[in-house]
Amino acid sequence: EDIEVVYIGNHQNYAPIQLYKDDCTLLPAMSYEDYINYIQERADIGFVALTDEYYGACVPSKIFEYLNIGLQIIGALPNGDAMDIINQNNYGLSCHFNDVEQLKKNIKQIVQEKNIAKFKQHILNDRTNWGMHYNSQKLLQLLSTL
Repeated sequence: EDIEVVYIGNHQNYAPIQLYKDDCTLLPAMSYEDYINYIQERADIGFVALTDEYYGACVPSKIFEYLNIGLQIIGALPNGDAMDIINQNNYGLSCHFNDVEQLKKNIKQIVQEKNIAKFKQHILNDRTNWGMHYNSQKLLQLLSTL
């Protein structure tokens, strides 16, 4: 499989990414609009990582961005809400951030054409459920009952 890893952001000031500069494409930070356009046009899979157990209750906005554009997800996350959203809804594959072997297996599995199509279909079927408008309506309904 031909996999290209692209890191978008201020990589000059992020020392750990410099270890991989020969193995991936490093692009400078972009405006939000350019970033979304870039991943819509060029990416097949989005990656999200949180590397501390403390973040188990956090759901990075990147997950919602990926869902809204129909992009399946690879995650390296603590056990918790973000991992559950990805795995329980079949939006991609996520494992614990310390489990490097499982992350490798997940990457090999998700790049298979049949899996890309399967995960993408789950996302396309569900993505309106994750949009701000839908969730705002649910929140307003809940508040109206108080």
